[in-house]
Amino acid sequence: MIFPYFTRILIRLPVALAYVGAIVVCVLLVIRRRDWSSFFALLGFCLLLSMNLLFSVNPFFQVWLERRGSVDANVSMILGAAMLLESAVAALAVGCLVLALWLGLRRT
Repeated sequence: MIFPYFTRILIRLPVALAYVGAIVVCVLLVIRRRDWSSFFALLGFCLLLSMNLLFSVNPFFQVWLERRGSVDANVSMILGAAMLLESAVAALAVGCLVLALWLGLRRT
């Protein structure tokens, strides 16, 4: 084992804090402007933060599945499906951020 499992959370902490800062700024923009671009930016950063947090606890989920005594093929299939879902949600988040930029540029 190269790193203990909890260090994965610590390694991803700066990115999570950046997402939290972006969410705070987006909440302020939503309150002040009340426009769609601020809302989509808030949605995108919230999705990215949730994917960051879920990706950090993924090793705990893998250990839990392995200790449950599942067949290795089932564990790899479940983890593959989880990674596919994470990628799809991250792509949706990036799409929300691109839409927010586009709507923000159209506004000016």
